[in-house]
Amino acid sequence: MSSKFDIERFGGKTSFALWQVCMAAILSTLGIKDAIYGREEADANMTDKKWKEIDDKVLSTIHLCLSDATLQEVLSETTAMGLWKKLQETYMKKFLTNQLRLKLRLYTLHMAEGTSISDHVAEFTSILNDLGKLDVKVEDEDQTLLLLCYLSTSYKSLRDMMIYGREKISLEDVNGNLQAKLHLDNDMTSVDKGSQGVGLVAERGRSKDKTPTGNKSRSKPKHKNLTCNYCKKKGHIQTNCLILKNKQKGPKGVASEEANVAKDDDTYDVLCMVDNCVNDKNAWIMDLGASQHMTPNRDWFETYEPSSEKVFMGNNHLCKVAGMGSVKIKFHDGKIRMLRGVRHIPDLSKNLISLGSLEEKGCKFQSDGGVLCVSKGALTIMRGKRVESLYFLQGSTVIGSASVASSDSTSDVDVTKL
Repeated sequence: MSSKFDIERFGGKTSFALWQVCMAAILSTLGIKDAIYGREEADANMTDKKWKEIDDKVLSTIHLCLSDATLQEVLSETTAMGLWKKLQETYMKKFLTNQLRLKLRLYTLHMAEGTSISDHVAEFTSILNDLGKLDVKVEDEDQTLLLLCYLSTSYKSLRDMMIYGREKISLEDVNGNLQAKLHLDNDMTSVDKGSQGVGLVAERGRSKDKTPTGNKSRSKPKHKNLTCNYCKKKGHIQTNCLILKNKQKGPKGVASEEANVAKDDDTYDVLCMVDNCVNDKNAWIMDLGASQHMTPNRDWFETYEPSSEKVFMGNNHLCKVAGMGSVKIKFHDGKIRMLRGVRHIPDLSKNLISLGSLEEKGCKFQSDGGVLCVSKGALTIMRGKRVESLYFLQGSTVIGSASVASSDSTSDVDVTKL
């Protein structure tokens, strides 16, 4: 039985400690690891000829796992143990030059746009491990701040959210939030549509042809593969369900719990209730990375006008914004408020509320016990509940034009301008 192991050739620019562990594991698997410790560690009954064969084999194996430049530096070593010690002295001994080299890598590790967050964190952790082997201590708080400061600009909203109003933050918290963001990006990217994902950066530009408020035009239906939440049949969504509409036309005064419809002066508001399930197409996700509020649902808009904006998705795909406007949402406190500046992106797979946009308008955030609260002044305007590392809005989208009485009309007017 033969096995093949792949290891990156060491050239001095990656983690020597990690390469050393992988190299030792390969030699151990091949049963020749003892050669790096010298003849004294070998079996006393082993002949000199057999030892020479093993030592040459280990020496050649290590040579093949070094870059050309690194190999030039250690060609003078003729034994496996000598080569192993030479590499350790060059790259891991507690010389000032090695400390400066690793510190320089640590303090200049800026994350480039488009780089995977997993790769960036892995490289960051690798440098810290190498410094640890040189007995160089980087305080936990400094590790956390360095990781946050050197994130790319697309993570600005996430970074601000994590450090706003905190006295301390741990590296574990940062890694957890970064992984949650990565999982959200992956979840938002559809296998069938390469253009689905999380909107990160909006490219400005608005069409000159504006559609008046109340225009009845609709974008092309995209519900072919969706399932109605009411009748459970494919090909349409709940708001277009004929069975539900027929129930609404029944005798006056008869309430239908299944239809989830409220009646007020012959005008109906259809509440698309959020059940805090990751697969719920009606749910609003309170996203740290999205640059704007976004939804794929054209029929949710109270006001609407076409737009020529473009948005970069989480998979770096450029997607067109069909229009923008306002959406009514019934929040946790029972009040209905208008969420303004919502982008209509037909190819999006989720509904997103941009926490970064709310922060720009003076809102503050605080999370505790799996609940994220968004407040403005002393008033909590929305709440989200954490489900599978994502925060889902506690509320529901309101479709229709029925007026809703407010117990405090003054404060309600203020917070509708979100």
